[in-house]
Amino acid sequence: ESARRHSPRTAVLKEAFIDAQGSRAYFVILNIPEAGDLVDTRTRRRLDSVRGLLVLEQNGFLYMLGCELNYAGHQTDASSLDAGQVEDAQATLKKIKESMTFR
Repeated sequence: ESARRHSPRTAVLKEAFIDAQGSRAYFVILNIPEAGDLVDTRTRRRLDSVRGLLVLEQNGFLYMLGCELNYAGHQTDASSLDAGQVEDAQATLKKIKESMTFR
């Protein structure tokens, strides 16, 4: 809901509660219009962001990990997001979490 407040056209493409290394986490893929890191050189407008997020609580702290599915040389079409892309985003976020040390 917070993303929609700042970008009203934000759309939830996929969401689920998942197991992330023994803890419950909220996984979501958002399409945020004109919020990407890349810019169309012809129009000078930012490209859309298709972003995977993993939100989890650990030791009383709330963490939000993210990965961008659009990058130089590869554009993800939000309207045709497939299961493989969802699984790749989820796996990337789980790897990020597994690389972290919580104290």
